Amino acid sequence: MAPSGGRPPADVARREEVVIDPQTRLLLQHRTSLDVVASPTPVKSRLLDGEILPAGLSAHPLVVRTPHGRILGSDARLAISRLGDSTVLSVLHGSAQVRAAGGSGAARQVPAGQRMVIGPQGAGELQPVREADVAWIEQRIVVHA
Repeated sequence: MAPSGGRPPADVARREEVVIDPQTRLLLQHRTSLDVVASPTPVKSRLLDGEILPAGLSAHPLVVRTPHGRILGSDARLAISRLGDSTVLSVLHGSAQVRAAGGSGAARQVPAGQRMVIGPQGAGELQPVREADVAWIEQRIVVHA
């Protein structure tokens, strides 16, 4: 499925920037599918598959939904991956709020330098951001021997 603007998913060898409004830009990794609703505030999106990075710190909140839950970031730098049966949130700057799908449990804060995996069983424990989770941002591949 293409982003709401009718744009097809980005090609495998490149990233694509989508401008939502003058203050909100999203960097999409290859083969990312995203629906965006540009409302005055917050900007709402549904990540169907792939990886996104809100480019720059937006002045208004960004809400990203996946089948696993809802992520709210405001004045934060986030990397969000929706691959397979889980969503991975890596917070690079600021903080984000996560609410697992189904509404069970309170929203949880994820601070800078931490990641959280959200899956069918809900939100997991906080862990340090892994280099492999964010290497695509700089178009790097991480190999562990």
